[in-house]
Amino acid sequence: MSGSEGFHRAGSLSAFAASDRLSAAVNGTSIVVFKLADTFVATPAICPHAGGPLCDAVLEGKSLSCAWHGYNFSLQTGECDDDPDLSLERYEVRIDGDDVLVKI
Repeated sequence: MSGSEGFHRAGSLSAFAASDRLSAAVNGTSIVVFKLADTFVATPAICPHAGGPLCDAVLEGKSLSCAWHGYNFSLQTGECDDDPDLSLERYEVRIDGDDVLVKI
């Protein structure tokens, strides 16, 4: 389902009852949507450092640590704590009823 203003359905809000993340393919792009305390952030499914799967990353507060090499990223800014030349792309997320919508 393609939403207004370029948003596409990634999954159901109810999926977050069992996990703090939702992996999906949206508009041909593999992504992960993370549930933070008060908001949602979507990122590509692979780490920009060496392609590790971010669906396996450790989420602490608003920081994401890649499971492969431990590179840490701010989910607020996308900045990498370990390499200033790396950044994590982030996609806008909206919730519409039970639908999790992502703009890619």
